[in-house]
This record gives sequence, C-alpha cells and structure tokens, in this order.
Amino acid sequence: RLPVQLSAKWERLYRVLSRVAVGCVAAGDRAALCVVQALEPCVTAIYKSVAGCTHPDLCPAASELLQRAHEAQAAGALLPLLDMTCPLTGPPPLVDGHDLALARIARLAEWAASAECGALLGGGPALRRLVTPPARRSVH
Repeated sequence: RLPVQLSAKWERLYRVLSRVAVGCVAAGDRAALCVVQALEPCVTAIYKSVAGCTHPDLCPAASELLQRAHEAQAAGALLPLLDMTCPLTGPPPLVDGHDLALARIARLAEWAASAECGALLGGGPALRRLVTPPARRSVH
C-alpha cells in the first residue's frame, strides 16, 4: 500500500499518462489514415487488432462498423472510453475490445470528415507545415 502522498501523486500521474496514451493511439490511427488515404482499410485494421477478430469471415464489413460506431457515438455510449477531458479516478475500467474498437473508429471517422484531414490529404497548408522543415537561421 502506498503512502497517502504517493497515492495522490500516482493518481495525477495516471491521469496524465492515460491522456497521453489516448493521444498517441489517436495519432497512430490518423497517421494510418494519411498513409492509406482510405477510411475503410483503417477501420477494418482497428477492429481486427483491438477486438481480436482474426478470422476474415467473422469480421464485419467496414461500412457496418462505421454505422455501428456512429450509432454508439450518437447514443453517448462511447464518450467515456476515449474522452481525454474526463477526470480519471480509481483503476481503469475493464473495457470490452469491441467497444474500444468502435470508440476508436468513431473518433477516426469524425477526424476523417474534418477540414484538418481534408487539408492534409489534399496537400493544403496543414500538410505543407508538416513536411516543410523550418527555415534555418544563419549563425553568421
């Protein structure tokens, strides 16, 4: 059992690290979308890896997964799973892989419809900022 001082610090550290982990996962999903430049293969890959669906005949189609994710998000069932602003107290909840996969799919689909994603995939200024190195200053 941790002393009270360490326990309070651990809870704050846990909240910060949980938010960082969620951000890293979201960044990885977005990067995959930028590389593949198609939402459906990313959705299928997320579902297969998170929900543990290994047999191709048992995995739902990407369109069905997107529909399920949209319905679950509209019902508010997925909000707490990937919400980086909600305070985390106590141990992490046990989350079904299917629900976590749908939460990631919903978040990726939402980002895929955003102007930021359109600018990245369309080669707009957001993409140029990412791939253009900053100007070097002369030391002379």
